[in-house]
Amino acid sequence: MNIEQKLKELFNDNFNGYLDSTKSIKVISESTFIKLIPQISEILSTSVSNNSVTEQKYNELLYAVGRKFPDESRHETALRYILNADLVASSIVRKEV
Repeated sequence: MNIEQKLKELFNDNFNGYLDSTKSIKVISESTFIKLIPQISEILSTSVSNNSVTEQKYNELLYAVGRKFPDESRHETALRYILNADLVASSIVRKEV
């Protein structure tokens, strides 16, 4: 579940307000919102923490590329390396079977 879904679920579970005149926006009371701040904070901090780990792992892959090819970003070079290695590995497996 992504951050937007978690927040929607949190607000829907605690909805005690009303629909606005367009009947498309749920409005909750200020006191309800204040009560939800700790849970909102937890959802956001978990998301930031997860993004930080993901970013670190992504950077590790990018900087494992010794040199990027001309007219390619490190990302494109890393992706090409991974796809090429996967093709070679799957052809070896096919030959062994």
